[in-house]
Amino acid sequence: MTTPHLFQQPLHRLDLSRVSGCRTPWVVAQFIETALQQARSYQSNNVPLLQEWLLRNTCNALLEVIVDPLVYYTQRQHCLDQLYKPLLALKRFYREHQALPRYWRFADELKTQCDTLFAYQ
Repeated sequence: MTTPHLFQQPLHRLDLSRVSGCRTPWVVAQFIETALQQARSYQSNNVPLLQEWLLRNTCNALLEVIVDPLVYYTQRQHCLDQLYKPLLALKRFYREHQALPRYWRFADELKTQCDTLFAYQ
């Protein structure tokens, strides 16, 4: 029986600098889907720390794009529109591990950072 390689190189950041406007939604969706597939792999192999890290890292990578003033507004908006996917997966993870207060703290931090950005526009 072969064991799947648990420590595959995860996506660390979402680079939209060379992506044309019409491809942005697809690139963002692929970034998120790849991360969610990897998180499911960690879940099936009973590696909760890596699963949590990957889900939080995906949210933070999207947030980096959302708050970056050098990224086009439409690209930032696409990331903001898709942020719910890794957040729901993270909420499910914390619910399964009876740690919902950790999720609410993390979600509040994200909301504060997004509110700060969009308050000035």
